[in-house]
Amino acid sequence: MNNLRHVELILYKLERQWGLPVTLRKPVSNENDVTTGRSIITWQDFDLRRVIRLPSDQLRAFIHDLAHINASKNFAYGTYYEANVKIFIIRQKDIPKIDGERQEINSSWTLVCEDKNYEIVDIQEAENHMGYLIKAKNVDSSPIIPTSRGTDVS
Repeated sequence: MNNLRHVELILYKLERQWGLPVTLRKPVSNENDVTTGRSIITWQDFDLRRVIRLPSDQLRAFIHDLAHINASKNFAYGTYYEANVKIFIIRQKDIPKIDGERQEINSSWTLVCEDKNYEIVDIQEAENHMGYLIKAKNVDSSPIIPTSRGTDVS
């Protein structure tokens, strides 16, 4: 039990050092207009005062050329590109409660940090439900949509 207290203290210190305000966005409803084909999503926003964002700004990824995959040649053709992926840590205490129960974060949620939209790619729950380790990808083309109203996303 002493180790869990130590981990909680480390998370608290990281939150103080690297913590940023983040908005968690949970999709509440998704309606489709059959006449226009537009999708209307209603979001519920949760403002968190401090979420740990680790300073791993960019991750270098490699994509093989399709011709290389098909032909199985000895030489690797392809390219490197910068995948804008960030790591967020959210403590369990900071996750909002609705009707006395903590919300379960999943990949349909999004994050807004420093006026940038992030799509959740991977979620890992910490031991003893102490928090979440979230890997999120910046989605530059996605506009930040106002809160808790039906918004047009087509």
